[in-house]
Amino acid sequence: MRTRWPSLTDDFNENGKVVVAVKFSPTGSAIDVNIVPRGTTGGARLQEIALRKAKELKLNVDAGATDQQTVTFEMNFKVTQ
Repeated sequence: MRTRWPSLTDDFNENGKVVVAVKFSPTGSAIDVNIVPRGTTGGARLQEIALRKAKELKLNVDAGATDQQTVTFEMNFKVTQ
């Protein structure tokens, strides 16, 4: 089952990418979030936002899934005017 990740708006002033690994419970709630250094180009502020936003994510429940699932994905940040 494919999960659609939401777009986000927050206060930052640099472009960058943050790679995040999120462990989800069987109910789809984020239970652990970590920055993956490899591939991450964003500074501390972007990483802080990525961690906060990743904790808010909810994975679609899959009855046949294992007890916990870990998903790794990129958050791309782009400054717009």
